[in-house]
Amino acid sequence: MNKRPEVRSVKQLCADLNDLSIYSGVRRLAAKALGEIGDARAVGPLIAALDILDTSDYAVEALVKIGRQSNIVRSLVGAFEAEENTSLAEVLQKLGWYPDKKKRVEIMTRDWRIGGILGIPEAIDPIVRALFESPQELKNLQEKPNPLPNTVPHSSLTLDIVNLILIASSYEEKSKSWGRSRDIYYSVEESDDAVWKLCRLVSPITTNILHLVKNKTITFHMSDDDGEWVNNIDFRRQKIAAEEELQRRGNPPYEPKAYLKH
Repeated sequence: MNKRPEVRSVKQLCADLNDLSIYSGVRRLAAKALGEIGDARAVGPLIAALDILDTSDYAVEALVKIGRQSNIVRSLVGAFEAEENTSLAEVLQKLGWYPDKKKRVEIMTRDWRIGGILGIPEAIDPIVRALFESPQELKNLQEKPNPLPNTVPHSSLTLDIVNLILIASSYEEKSKSWGRSRDIYYSVEESDDAVWKLCRLVSPITTNILHLVKNKTITFHMSDDDGEWVNNIDFRRQKIAAEEELQRRGNPPYEPKAYLKH
């Protein structure tokens, strides 16, 4: 008799979770409650809720909580193999799942973003290139915690190097207070300092990053009511520092395999 109210509670919460006709806050509370209850029957509805934009983050955390209490990894992997998506990859990574070699190759041929979330070291090269070369990819990577730190346990990266990469590649977009036009900035002192630290840390990985710094030019196509224009940041001081350091190192080539454990 004591279990019946809980059964009804889990069923009702699962129903609320994916009911798009109700207020989004109710769906989020349902996801949070299901995570606290820890009932594995909620796994299916929570996986479905990963596709609901305003509920996805709460469903991720609920699945992680349930996964730490119950053995649901096999179910999650099955769902992931049926439909790879970043939210399921995030859950699996937080639960400590790491794909075997064959699965890693399959994932990387389809989506390096998912590879990065799961910590696959072959994803490091496209991630760092995106950070330095593509404003939109950098913005996408910044919208959630960057996947680059996830690769540290499985690669030659260290967290110190990761932090320097993130600082050296960052920029900031601001609207001018006197109008609608925007401008692009980067923290000169902090970003330059990160590049100089990369210069002092001599390794194949920092050589790769200095190659990306040397070629770093961020181009933004911008527009407002007055028209369209192009805004560039060329990071001149950083480029000079990187080029001079690469010359001191004998101009070694960029080597993606440097990120992998040997």
